[in-house]
Amino acid sequence: MVTRLVQDTVRMLQQQISPDADISLEREQSLLEEMASLLRAYELERSRKLAVLGCYGLLRLALARHRELAELDGKTLAKRILDGDYLTGVYFRFVLQCNERQLLTYLAPIHKKLQIGIVHGATANQTIAELFEAVKRYLDEQCKSGGDSDEAA
Repeated sequence: MVTRLVQDTVRMLQQQISPDADISLEREQSLLEEMASLLRAYELERSRKLAVLGCYGLLRLALARHRELAELDGKTLAKRILDGDYLTGVYFRFVLQCNERQLLTYLAPIHKKLQIGIVHGATANQTIAELFEAVKRYLDEQCKSGGDSDEAA
């Protein structure tokens, strides 16, 4: 079941985030469901699925925090900037900890392109779709399709 993969990923990521950062990922689970469904189509060890889903989730949240900046001011603005930067840093630490250097190398120019797109007014849907497609291309290039018949895989 996709829900278990998402819940396990969120739990794993939440452990990476300092309580002092005051960032909760529990309400962000729904943002990972589409990617988790996609990951079922690939023959990957569960640990790699958790890593890819975690990297996708961290980048997506960091980009979302930065994208929201145009609508904010004062303390909220500063908090969103710091949250986005912090989540990007957690992403880098997490991807290296999961030994997903190829994924890091693949997504680095895409991440920068998405950040630039945000500055130039890219919508939330455009940014999310582009990140999703980039991860899908990576999976298509690096992994064998085949799919899971159960959630444990």
